Amino acid sequence: MLRLRSLGLVVGLSGCAAVAAEVGTGAVGQALSNATKVVQRTLAATPKAASTNHPIPMPAIPKPLAAEPAPMPIPVRPTPTAAPYAEPASAGSFVDMEIDPRYTIRRDFGNGVGYQSGFTYFEAFLPVWQTPGESIAFLNARVINFDDTSYWETQIGGGARCIVDGSVLGINGFYDGRNTNVSYYHQLGFGLELLREKWEFRSNFYFPIGNTRNVAADTGFINPRFLGTNIALDRQIAYETAMQGLNVEAGRQLPNCCHCDSLRTYAYLGYYHYQASGVPSIDGFRARIESWYDENVSMNLAIQNDRVFDTTITGGLSLHFGGVPRGARKVDPLAAKLGSRVVRDPNIVLQSSKESKTELATDPTTGKPIEVRHVNSTVPAGGNGSYENPYRTLSTLQTNSAVNQILFAHAGSTFNNQTITLKNGQRFLGEGIDHSFTATQGTFLLPRATPNTLAPRFTGTGLNTIRVANNTEVSGMNITRTGNAITGTNVTNVLIDRNRIVSPTLFLGNGLSPITLTSTGGTRNWTIEGNTLNSGVILNGANSNLIVAVRNNTFQTGGNLRINQALGTSRFQVANNTFAGGIIPFNYILAGGTSTMQFANNTRAGGGIFAISPTLSTLNLENTLPSNTPAPTITNIGSTVNTVPVGTAGFGNP
Repeated sequence: MLRLRSLGLVVGLSGCAAVAAEVGTGAVGQALSNATKVVQRTLAATPKAASTNHPIPMPAIPKPLAAEPAPMPIPVRPTPTAAPYAEPASAGSFVDMEIDPRYTIRRDFGNGVGYQSGFTYFEAFLPVWQTPGESIAFLNARVINFDDTSYWETQIGGGARCIVDGSVLGINGFYDGRNTNVSYYHQLGFGLELLREKWEFRSNFYFPIGNTRNVAADTGFINPRFLGTNIALDRQIAYETAMQGLNVEAGRQLPNCCHCDSLRTYAYLGYYHYQASGVPSIDGFRARIESWYDENVSMNLAIQNDRVFDTTITGGLSLHFGGVPRGARKVDPLAAKLGSRVVRDPNIVLQSSKESKTELATDPTTGKPIEVRHVNSTVPAGGNGSYENPYRTLSTLQTNSAVNQILFAHAGSTFNNQTITLKNGQRFLGEGIDHSFTATQGTFLLPRATPNTLAPRFTGTGLNTIRVANNTEVSGMNITRTGNAITGTNVTNVLIDRNRIVSPTLFLGNGLSPITLTSTGGTRNWTIEGNTLNSGVILNGANSNLIVAVRNNTFQTGGNLRINQALGTSRFQVANNTFAGGIIPFNYILAGGTSTMQFANNTRAGGGIFAISPTLSTLNLENTLPSNTPAPTITNIGSTVNTVPVGTAGFGNP
């Protein structure tokens, strides 16, 4: 029985060896063959005991005459050398693939932090060195347009990433340049990244350099207004400021709910902070979602809020060409993040601000605030001369004023039997018409003090209502007083303009006249312009060099102009005046000396003549006499009268 079982074992092992050799398992087949030989030898050496009790007689087994021959060896196929494991080439193992250059076109809509109306940009991600699946160094460039041909930004930089302990660690640096219609701004920035298979962490830091604050708009000095005894000017300046700052965010890939292997979505929460001198700091929070379809299309949506820009929403679509090879992300999603896009601000953050300030108008000569003293006959006595609390009388005004001040008589005032003597450099101005003033900050219209439009009125009787001094002006007055209205002796740089002088005292050759200026020597500069007069103007010069302009005046009935010059060298302009008429509306008497005159565009409505009478003098008349109606009558007594070109007298064209 044992022998039968042994034979069965031999047969079984031999069969296994043959089968193993057949299928080419090599070492296994050889082992089975050797085991078969061992069993055969064991059986040959076992004694054969006869069994007398076996119920079935067994035939005798002949004793072998010699040892059994060795069994035939079972052929064994040579065992091939096993090759190391490798994915089929079609599977695309990421470790054998490089990240390709990636080119992106992106369009975003909505207002963001530091920009308006969205943007479009073109980006290039260019690997320059890489160990596939381990590390990469790259260049990155973007050109961004903020929906305006004038607003561009350029970002040029690069970075490096490597895989360490199951995370992608990255660092990048950039130069940013942004152009606006105000200035060109420069910025340096760097960023840090920690990217895991599902989680992502980023931080970016931004440092504007160069001129970071520029004037975007400037109203200049506007809105002159009285303030006490001065004039206040307002100014509004709009600035554009580049801000330094940082942003950080953390995000995670969301579960794929649509069971689409090509779609992956990330959600992020972040914080940002920006600051600069002269503008409020910006602290805000941002939530954003970014979805990718394969490696070629991505969409983004972000909402952020801060106290400066309030709540803004941006979103957009990007098309990508190249980058992470298709299918590689499924093989090694962590290594695929070596080719992720650099997430950073698309813009240098700019904040607009306005600055309003008020300053006092200053004298361009002294640099000190311009002083104004106010007078108003309708207010109670005891004022201090300020806009808010004016003086009541001209005598108080005269006593408490100083040189180079503006004396402002409020509209609606009536000064009866009052006179004033001006100090050098004073301007005595009546409210009711426009007056200009020149300050260091520019030239402006003098503000109004009251809503009244009636010019200050001077009434009563007496002489020398207003006596002028050097460098003085009288303007905007309504004088109906008997006697001389405005007078001055040996004064220069006098301007008498836009007054209404209706005096009961007509010019009768008695020296009484609404305007009488006299010089007994020296150089005198007088201008009488834009006045309405019903009586005469007398200008006297003896041994003087007069520079006189009488222009654009209206001489009503009885009004006339008389100029008396004895010796000296003088220049005159008598132009664009209207005379109602009379015996001699204009009479120029020159006795000795030299005079050059422009007599032009004067008209006479009634009778009388324009008389020019040189005696023993030299008179140069510009070639403008025919422009007058009528032409003047020249009475020459021993004088030389010349015709000279227009402009010779120094007043230009009339």
